[in-house]
Amino acid sequence: MVPVCAVGRASVQYLKELGAVPVAGVRSDRVAEAKALAGDAIDLDAAAATERFTLVADTAGHAAAAAAIKLMADGGTISTCVQIPEGANAGDRVK
Repeated sequence: MVPVCAVGRASVQYLKELGAVPVAGVRSDRVAEAKALAGDAIDLDAAAATERFTLVADTAGHAAAAAAIKLMADGGTISTCVQIPEGANAGDRVK
């Protein structure tokens, strides 16, 4: 088996090196894998907006970015390597 090094995986490893406590936001079929890597994960397909994040680093974009914005606190900041989907940040709730 060849190890896969994706941007999200590398980001989680780097954040842990810095002493941060990352929470991976992933599709439902990737939750177990993400928990093994990050320690905590949220199923973006089924996540309820009960937890609010102030900082999000998005490496997938599109639907993942839109789902992550729903979990963010007003005034939070999202950093993404792709464009935010049209209408995902209604009222410019996050930067």
